Amino acid sequence: MGAITRLNINNLFWLGRYVERVFTTLNSFFKYADRFIEGGQSAYE
Repeated sequence: MGAITRLNINNLFWLGRYVERVFTTLNSFFKYADRFIEGGQSAYE
C-alpha cells in the first residue's frame, strides 16, 4: 500500500462527518417514527 495523501485524508474526514450526521438524523427519525406508530391517533396531533 502507498502513502495516504492529504486530499484522501481530507475526503475521509468529511465522509466520516457526513456519515455521523446521517446516523444521528436516522436515530432521531426512527425514535419519532416509533412514537407515531405506537401512539395511535393522538400522537399525530
